[in-house]
Amino acid sequence: MNLRTGEPSEAALRSAVRRVLGEPSYRERAAAIRDDVARHDGPADACVLIERLARTGAPVLRC
Repeated sequence: MNLRTGEPSEAALRSAVRRVLGEPSYRERAAAIRDDVARHDGPADACVLIERLARTGAPVLRC
């Protein structure tokens, strides 16, 4: 959610929090992100990418 300011008002924050807590789509998206993160082993994936970078010297975008 973009509040379109670097310094949102208290009322804008309150409204945004209520919206996020009240709309099921936010909960559903958070659950999808949680499930995606759970399918990966971040440290192991990072190790593979770092080793590939060290070996090739080329930027690595994916495992």
